[in-house]
Formats: sequence, C-alpha cells, structure tokens
Amino acid sequence: RWLLIHIEIQSQPEAAFPYRLAMYHFHLRITYARPVLSLAVLGDDNLHWRPDRYVDDVLGLRLELIYPMVKLVDFREREEEVRQSQNPMAVLVRAHLATLDTRHDLERRKAAKLALFRDVLRLGYTGDELRQLFSIAERFMTLPRADYDEFRATVATELGAQAVEIMNSFERYGLEQGLEQGQGNLTLRQLTRKFGVLPEDVTAQIRALDSEQMLELAESLLDFTTFADLTAWLAENPPASATDAGE
Repeated sequence: RWLLIHIEIQSQPEAAFPYRLAMYHFHLRITYARPVLSLAVLGDDNLHWRPDRYVDDVLGLRLELIYPMVKLVDFREREEEVRQSQNPMAVLVRAHLATLDTRHDLERRKAAKLALFRDVLRLGYTGDELRQLFSIAERFMTLPRADYDEFRATVATELGAQAVEIMNSFERYGLEQGLEQGQGNLTLRQLTRKFGVLPEDVTAQIRALDSEQMLELAESLLDFTTFADLTAWLAENPPASATDAGE
C-alpha cells in the first residue's frame, strides 16, 4: 500500500490558491485511485495569509478539504533552533527567510550568506551534502556580479580553502549560460501565474534580458502587485543588448 504526497509551494498570497490545491488533490486521487496527502508550504511574508482549507458550499452540499499548512516566516521565532539544526531543510528555510529579509539590502544579504556558509561548515556536513547546501544558499541569496566577486573574496579570507573549493564546484558564473534559459522560463511562469498570459512584446522583452537582469527580475517580482509594476520595471531595466545598440 502506498500514498501520493502532493506539496504545493506558494510564494505570494493568491485568492485562488486553496481551489488550485484542491483541484490537484482531486485530480491525483481520481487518476491514481490512491490516498493523497496534500501539503501547503507558504513562502510569502504576509503574516495574516494562512489558507488551510478549501470549502465549496452549494444548496446544502458542503465539500471541505482541510490540509496541513506550513508558513515559513513562522520559523523566524525559532531562529536559533533553525540555526543549530542538522536537518538540511533548515538550511533551505534559513536561506529563504534571509532572502526575504534582505531584498533591498545587499550588505545584509552578504553578511547573512556568509553566516549561513559558516554554520553549514560548522555543522559537520561533508562532500556532496556541503555542495548541495551551499548551492541552495547560492540559488536563493543571489548577488549582482560585483557584489558576488566581493563576497567570494570574503569567503576565501574568512572561511578558507574548503569553502572556496565548494564554491568552485558550482560556480555561478561558470554555469550562467546553461542556467540562463531555465531561469528565464521559470521567471516567465511565475509572472504568468501572477498576471495571466503576458503580451508577446512583454514576453520578448523578458527573454532579451541577460542572466543578471533575469535574476534581478525574479527577485523584484516578489514586490509586484499589478501588471503596471512589471512594465515599469522593464522600462527602467531595458535589455542590455538594447542599451548597447543605443550607445
């Protein structure tokens, strides 16, 4: 006997989220005819948004799906416990929260990232575990190129050769071209989920962004509340190729 585990991760409040989770749950249950455990992981920083059920009530017919829900910002109250935990998921949670907390402060981000690297080394992880955990922090806590180079130098000075060797194994800028298309597709999916199908000219603008701009857009979209926010961002951050052509 086996069951399906369905995890729905949501990074921002969305009224339709409970409905979508419920539809996936029922689809899996019908398709596989097996028990399904649906879980919600909420990565936004809205303390009041905590959907934990889907309810459909029509003329006396009531359908209710209550699902376990984890709100990642709640772990801020357990900061020291998370910091000392040897569960790899604690590193993911810590990196995510640090990313939220430092969206507009690169100096704080560099300090938080260095502290996370230091703790990962201290907790006794080895080999592939270290590389994977450093990679998680790297993917969450992105930095512009100049700040990344400065951060890398600080890692070499304060954490030593082991940390530098681990960073070399997944060097962000060595992988940039391979990751660029994947990052662009992911960002477009996130924007489509948030605003619906995007106009072709907007999609073309986004695809023309270079890898660093794409990372900045992926982070900025957390703050977008309307489609106008996206178009304003694109107007302020034209593709590097267009800027070069204009010069």
